[in-house]
Amino acid sequence: MGSPPNGIAAAQLGISFAQWAAFGVPTVIVLLSTMLIVIYLMCRPSKRLAITMEAENFTFDGPHITTVAIFAATALAWVLGEEIAPLLGIKSSFDTIVALVAIFALLFFQVVRWQDIDRGTA
Repeated sequence: MGSPPNGIAAAQLGISFAQWAAFGVPTVIVLLSTMLIVIYLMCRPSKRLAITMEAENFTFDGPHITTVAIFAATALAWVLGEEIAPLLGIKSSFDTIVALVAIFALLFFQVVRWQDIDRGTA
């Protein structure tokens, strides 16, 4: 819902992020529920299946904190776009600008590399 292409699409349609979310969230809830039911019915899991998990060390270090901060700022800017855009003097494509600023911030703070974005692995 909050990926840059969706922000760009919403801007091209002339709707804000809040309007996009008002359409997208109910749609996702219905489709996700339907998908889970269909997958369960088509691929019923065996009740004798044993699942083992291995503990993995995860440290919440600098790049992780930076990523969360950029994500939070981007989401907040999209949600409050109708209030923020006039203050900055932006009349159109605010959601697109926010998406591009988020990408540049991820690159600037070296959370991702351009090669990863180009290959689609970021």
